Amino acid sequence: MSRARTAFEKTRRAFTLLEAVVAMAIFALAVGVLAQAANNGLSALIMMQERKTRTADMMFLREKILSIADKTEMETGGEIYTPVSGSVSWEATVYPTTAADLFFVTLIFDFPLSDELPQEEITKTFYLYRPKWSEAAERTELLEEFDDLLNHLRPRRKMQTDYAQ
Repeated sequence: MSRARTAFEKTRRAFTLLEAVVAMAIFALAVGVLAQAANNGLSALIMMQERKTRTADMMFLREKILSIADKTEMETGGEIYTPVSGSVSWEATVYPTTAADLFFVTLIFDFPLSDELPQEEITKTFYLYRPKWSEAAERTELLEEFDDLLNHLRPRRKMQTDYAQ
């Protein structure tokens, strides 16, 4: 019987063909999954870089638009050529506020289709204080209205404090 065991042990030293094929299939599956993960990582990196350049283009456009000295020209909108995204169309809407020289501005950018990013319309809203096109006459009028309101409310406050004592 000892001879039968030694003969069996000698034949069992190598892998069978089925074991080698299963190992190669598992290895191929693992390589495929890792390659797909690497591809997704690279795509995400490229997309992030494109988003970063689009954000830089938006900052460039905002600076160009806000440097326009005429309010009606700014509200007309137009098209500006950017270094990265090419020709970008834009429009602006300006709303006055009750504060002197403070405006609520909405900018809409229409970015064209790029290699990595789709065509996109981006809206940015913000407050703008004392732009180049603000008028001193409007400022003076708002300040006078505010001063009138304060003068109108002052006697009431004094009367209310007199009754409180």
